[in-house]
Amino acid sequence: MLTDLLRGITLLNALYGEALSRGDDGQPSSGSVGSDVAELGTARVQGLLREAAVRRAVEVYAEDSAESYFRALGWSVERVGPQKRGYDLDCVNAVGARLHAEVKGTQGWGEEVFLTRNEASHNGLQRECDAEHALYVFSGVKVSGTSPIKCTGGIPNCVRSWTVEQVALTPTVYAYRVPGL
Repeated sequence: MLTDLLRGITLLNALYGEALSRGDDGQPSSGSVGSDVAELGTARVQGLLREAAVRRAVEVYAEDSAESYFRALGWSVERVGPQKRGYDLDCVNAVGARLHAEVKGTQGWGEEVFLTRNEASHNGLQRECDAEHALYVFSGVKVSGTSPIKCTGGIPNCVRSWTVEQVALTPTVYAYRVPGL
C-alpha cells in the first residue's frame, strides 16, 4: 500500500509540479515527500505518464477516424465522450434518426476491447435508449514520437446495430467494499 501511495504522490507531483514539494511559506521543503518519492519511482511514473499519453493519443485518433466515417455516411456528429453518457459520438441523420457510437482505438488487433460500466450499461445491461448503437474499433494504430505523439495507420471495423451481450463480457476487476470501513 505504501508503494501505491508513493506512486500516487509522484504522479500528483508530476501533474502539479513543485506545488507538492513546497512548504506553507512557498519555499521548497527540505526532505519533502515529493523529493523522497521522486527518488523512488521517477522512471516508473514517467513510464505511466507516457503510457497514459499514448492511450489518449490513440483514443483521439480513433475518434477522428470514426467521426470522418460517420460523416461520410451522412450523419452529423457530436463528440460527447467527456460527458460520460456511455458512448463517444452522438450522431443524427437527415431524417432525425439517432446513432450512439462507442469508439475504441488500439495498437493491437482489436479483437477484444474494454468497456466501462457506463458503456456496458448504456448499450446492453440496462438498455433504456432507443437510438441505434454502433461499436467502432480502430485497430493496428502505429504510434511514434514523444512530444507530440503521432498516430498513423489503423484498420476500421464498425459493428452497426450493436448490443452488448452479457455472455461476451468478461469481468476483469471487481470493486469490493471492506466491512467496517
